[in-house]
Amino acid sequence: MDVSQILFSFKDRIPRSTWWLVLLAWLLALLPLGLFMAMVIDWTGLAGALILFGVLWVALLWISFAVGAKRLHDRDRTGWWQAVPIAISAIAALSLKITGGSLKEPSTAAQLLDLVSAGFSLWLFVEMGFLRGTRGPNRFGPDPLGTSEADAKL
Repeated sequence: MDVSQILFSFKDRIPRSTWWLVLLAWLLALLPLGLFMAMVIDWTGLAGALILFGVLWVALLWISFAVGAKRLHDRDRTGWWQAVPIAISAIAALSLKITGGSLKEPSTAAQLLDLVSAGFSLWLFVEMGFLRGTRGPNRFGPDPLGTSEADAKL
């Protein structure tokens, strides 16, 4: 699997080591990105910097979700599990609007939903970063570590 497929495709499987390497590279990219954005603000003003930041942020989010989906595929789970904490957080934000709460004084429902979202995010982090993938082939493709179906039964 080539680098572009790892970073941009939502198909196939990757092992934990690849996921950790991309995560580390993603985090290391944030510092130079921040410095670059400061320079762009000087050159183009805030509006130009915000447009460029939006484009770069979308690219980084795409990479994050694509790599996460492949890692979840290795665990024989759909990549859509990554959307659950986002959906819960959106519901929490909506509950603030409905209940008249605010970010300074959130409603109990919003606080509980945020806690559920954080718990779910922690589960995803453990699932993707610490648990071995399915041995042998699964519905998302062959084992990226090369374990055969016969080895998987042992």
